[in-house]
Amino acid sequence: MKSLWTMKMKIILTGLVLSLFILVEAQAQKSNDNIWQMGYNPLNPDTTLHTPDFLRTWGFYYFDFSENEMRVLRDDDRPMGIYATNAMYCNDAGRLMLYTNGQYLLDSADMIIPDAERVGNYYPEYWEAVLSGYLLPQGALLLPWPGTDSIVLLTSLFNIDKSFNDIISYTIIDNENNSKYILKDLDELFVKTDMKSGKLVTCRHANGRDWWLTIGSRDGTKMYVFIIEKSGFRLVQTYDGMIKNDGHDLGQSAFSPDGNKFGTIDMLYWDSMTVVSTFDFDRCTGTLSNYQHDTIANYRGDLSVGAVFSPSSRYFYAVNDYNLYQYDMQAPTLLEGKKIVAEYDGFINSPSWPVETGFGVFAPGPDGRLYNMTGQGTSRWAHRMDDPDEGGTACNFRQHILTIPNQSRCAPNFPNYRLGPLDGSSCDTLGLDNHPIAKYRYEPDSIDYKRLRFTDLSYFRPEIWSWDLGDGSPKSQLHIIVTNRMVRTRSASQ
Repeated sequence: MKSLWTMKMKIILTGLVLSLFILVEAQAQKSNDNIWQMGYNPLNPDTTLHTPDFLRTWGFYYFDFSENEMRVLRDDDRPMGIYATNAMYCNDAGRLMLYTNGQYLLDSADMIIPDAERVGNYYPEYWEAVLSGYLLPQGALLLPWPGTDSIVLLTSLFNIDKSFNDIISYTIIDNENNSKYILKDLDELFVKTDMKSGKLVTCRHANGRDWWLTIGSRDGTKMYVFIIEKSGFRLVQTYDGMIKNDGHDLGQSAFSPDGNKFGTIDMLYWDSMTVVSTFDFDRCTGTLSNYQHDTIANYRGDLSVGAVFSPSSRYFYAVNDYNLYQYDMQAPTLLEGKKIVAEYDGFINSPSWPVETGFGVFAPGPDGRLYNMTGQGTSRWAHRMDDPDEGGTACNFRQHILTIPNQSRCAPNFPNYRLGPLDGSSCDTLGLDNHPIAKYRYEPDSIDYKRLRFTDLSYFRPEIWSWDLGDGSPKSQLHIIVTNRMVRTRSASQ
């Protein structure tokens, strides 16, 4: 259905004083990805052994996006280490409700969900060998089960022994009286075939309720698309004809925020080739098309690759250890839109621990920035892209801009909660409406403090942006830079 809601945001900038008034005539803002649990312990999961000296090197922390500016906070009492597999679920108010490292499941009180001491437990010898969770970026995913109050946990087990298949299973957790979570079904076998492990990502169906899930084949030549609906899982498409990259792989996948694109980066463990792939995606039918690919170098064969789309869906980013590539999705071909927008600057973790701070997995922040976690095992630094919707080096990728208490080789794996139904489409059949949310962030220029950049964070498919700068020429850009004068804005109308 076509939404008639209109949001207005008024910004008045006079001299050095900024007053911000926001009127939102719709639903509360979505905060399901406000908390990012991070940090791991390579030695022992028993927190009673965490001495002060130990915690100076290893320990736990989290990113908190509940305020205007993201905060990095320590969490030394958390019982779970998170190495690479990292999934969590926050409620609409932004409270952390569930999280996992792929081995077991904890609630908001850091207590193990009863009977969820082991999830994805098909090879116990492998489970017992890892102390801080599984080794797969995007190896688990928590998301609402369509049409119910339950949460589904997808887990993907990486099997080192090639004589066995990788396994993807699912666990359903019920919310009992809105007070606690109980396990309903544990480790139901979803698939045990030729599919690759990891890279579990979903996109909201155009009906606004169900989900699409993509999984690649082990040899890299196929991509499977499943629908997750109230009745269960169902295979919808098998896309064949991709470049072959056989073997156990690491990497990262992403849907574009508007749901129209899908991209992935596949790295072969200890091999020299990394494959970057993009598709068009129809979230009404679950159909992939227009496959294109690129190959980039892989320097080490560890966790040091990542992929993500910009908030506007205009650009797709991919990294290896030393290079950040930007692909313009509006270019005629993938290769024609390719640019190197950053190269590793040689920064070392510390003189006493001279570890490189190269690039790694990505995570899109609720603040419109893209966060990149280095793949090096003992680095206490993270990277951030401040303006990912800008082309070339204007994307403002800032290396080692964040100091973190302890190392983390992971980034959280969330579904996109800010994508609603495709209003007016043939799949818009459930009577759900988009109620666009007007939201912006602003920051002063680092050199000229009177110059402010306003970055759009609106979601649920806004269609109109109108900026009135008082000069009689309203602007319709997604983001805008203003100087020391009055600014009136109306945004995110539909």
